[in-house]
Amino acid sequence: MLFKRDRSFEVHFAWGYGIALTLIYFGITPAIAFVAAMAAGIAFELLQRYGTRTGGDAKDAIYTGLGGAAALVVGLI
Repeated sequence: MLFKRDRSFEVHFAWGYGIALTLIYFGITPAIAFVAAMAAGIAFELLQRYGTRTGGDAKDAIYTGLGGAAALVVGLI
């Protein structure tokens, strides 16, 4: 198989994109929306790691930020 499907990327990217694009839709500037999506990803992963002990992953926070960055680009267009 040439490519391995990364469901973690798909889910976290979509969450970051959804959070940021919703904020942009309601009038928040794209840069602030990106920061909010990134902060939400970091906060959730920290909660998973230390709050529930299910093991948060730094890659997942980065994936959420990538989704936020994609929404930032769409918001600027």
